[in-house]
Amino acid sequence: MGFLSVLFLLEKDAEGNTATRVEARYNPWPGYKYTGKLRVYPVTPMRLVPDTIPRPDYAENVEGRPISELAMRGSSVVKILNDEEMEEMRVACKVK
Repeated sequence: MGFLSVLFLLEKDAEGNTATRVEARYNPWPGYKYTGKLRVYPVTPMRLVPDTIPRPDYAENVEGRPISELAMRGSSVVKILNDEEMEEMRVACKVK
């Protein structure tokens, strides 16, 4: 069986009644019984990242391992933020 199969999506109409919509979508597990609206999506082709964008260390690692994070494992050092860093953190946490 191919990767495309028919899925039945349950939706609610304006009155709250459940309606079934049939769509042909990507489905690598045709026998799997979905319980919600979330479905898998095919993997898109890999895109190249421009050299102007800095890469994390795991991007250059053959195994994809985050060397800097692994080096910090077991460390008990907690970074104390100054007032400016705390305000930046508050702003970043509010961004949706």
